[in-house]
Amino acid sequence: AIAVHENWNVIKNANDFDTEGKKLLLHVEGLNTFDGSSENWEALERWYTKGLRSVGTHWNVDNKLGGGTNSPAVGLTALGAEVVAFLETKSIVFDLAHMSRQGFFDAAKIVQRPLYVSHGNADALCPSIRNYTDVQLALIAESGGVIGVFFPNTFVAGKDREGSVYDVVRHIRYIVDLIGIDHVAIGSDFGGIVSGAVSGLGSVVDYPVLIEHLYKIGFTENHIEKILYKNARRVLEVHISHV
Repeated sequence: AIAVHENWNVIKNANDFDTEGKKLLLHVEGLNTFDGSSENWEALERWYTKGLRSVGTHWNVDNKLGGGTNSPAVGLTALGAEVVAFLETKSIVFDLAHMSRQGFFDAAKIVQRPLYVSHGNADALCPSIRNYTDVQLALIAESGGVIGVFFPNTFVAGKDREGSVYDVVRHIRYIVDLIGIDHVAIGSDFGGIVSGAVSGLGSVVDYPVLIEHLYKIGFTENHIEKILYKNARRVLEVHISHV
């Protein structure tokens, strides 16, 4: 259970972004026990009623909905497609992070909203099945969506090299140059990095260093505001706009 302080607000619709105080967007990552039973569907409906507004159908492993990161060629199942359609109908944020590559492409054919990847990097700079190819990044942009660059060393610099803030900036710069400033965000994953973050970006207190580097390579204040929050907020508001 989550004890929500009186100064916190659970975001349930787009208007809640403008409420006073701190805000929470309740999210589930990985519907790994979802098998399509009536109990499962009832649980989703119940969680929605209680305020759930964001779902990532996968983590690294396969489930009944399709392939996870570790199985890039395994696509979305019929049940997976049904769940994605449910998220569309309910205006629940659908996070494509951690899906297999084939699952990503399958889901992209169903989703009518901007594609949203909460955390991922450019495969061209750091080859990994967890990162995103230029084709995937182009689809995100074509949909009006966004990808949040994240900070684990393994997916920023690779397993055999210690990365730094500079390497994170390289991913941001690469994706901006490829698909545009309106489609890049920050997806740090501080709560989920198990293999270590890049040097110099270990927590939110290090954000000023990242911002300083972005200024150094020519990003304006407007560009940086888009990367830090405006792009992500725009896409999230579209996802939950008619709840």
